[in-house]
Order: sequence, then structure tokens, then C-alpha cells
Amino acid sequence: MLQFVHLRHQFLMSKSHSRLAQARTVLISPVPDELASEKALRTFASFVPGGIDRVWLYRDTKALNKDFEERQELCAQLEGAISSILKTATIAWKKKSKHFKKMRKRNPLDAERNAAGTTLQIPPITSEFIDELVPPAHRPTHRAGILDIIGHKVDSYEWCKVRLSSLEAERVS
Repeated sequence: MLQFVHLRHQFLMSKSHSRLAQARTVLISPVPDELASEKALRTFASFVPGGIDRVWLYRDTKALNKDFEERQELCAQLEGAISSILKTATIAWKKKSKHFKKMRKRNPLDAERNAAGTTLQIPPITSEFIDELVPPAHRPTHRAGILDIIGHKVDSYEWCKVRLSSLEAERVS
């Protein structure tokens, strides 16, 4: 055992080991509240030879973890709602363009006369354009209440946007 202890001490004091971060890192776990700041810990440990390079304080993040998980779930729900709206809008746009093409085939003279004004081009994608293709009645909904089972139906897209902004406001304040 003495030989092992001696060998271990030689290793711990060697240059190759002393350069590693683990050789220069100390974990102090039960820190009293009066020492729970970087300045207080530096003052307390001022007797350490060579001084202190960095101080990291661990904080309890259970509340933050809960908020993060809720935000992730809301983001996933919002992403699903947006995907559903865009899928419905794409289908509506295809039907609209198909209807326009049929009308052009039936009346080619009208199509030639009004060629400049009746060409079906994709307009800039704005919220008004999406609302025209997908009316609010056809948007994805869910129940806002206990376990998303009990409660009144809400528009998933709008509800998630409002809820995410309220979570952000809570976090800031």
C-alpha cells in the first residue's frame, strides 16, 4: 500500500498530470449562503497558493428546466400547426390554379384578351394570403385546458404564439 501511495503521489505531481484541468479543479459542494457569490468565494479562498483562476457556481435549475420543457413543447406544437396550415394552403393553391387552368382551356379567346391581367402567379406569401387560402375555420385547433382534453377549442397557431410570448415576458420579469 505504501508503494502504491508513493507511486500515486509521483503521478499527481508530474508535469504531464499537473497541466490537466482535473488536477487544478476543486469541487466544493456544501457552500453556505453567505459564500454563494464569486466575490465571497474568492475572498474566502485567498489563502490558496497560486490564487484562484475561475469560480463557477452551480444553481438549482429545476424551475428553468420546467420552463424550457414547456417552451419546447409549445414550439413543437406551433411547428405542427404551421406545417398543417402550409399543407392546407398548398392544397388550396393547387385547386385554385387547376380551376384557373380549366377556365383558360374553356375560353381561350378570353384568356388571350386578358392575358396580362389573368395570369396566375404566386403572390408574395403574407399572412393575408395564407388567411385567404386557409380561413380560420380550417386551421388546426386543440383544447386549451387540463391535459388538452377539457376546455374550449382554440386556434393552435395563434394560441401557441401568444403563449410563447407570455412565457418570454414571464422569463424577462
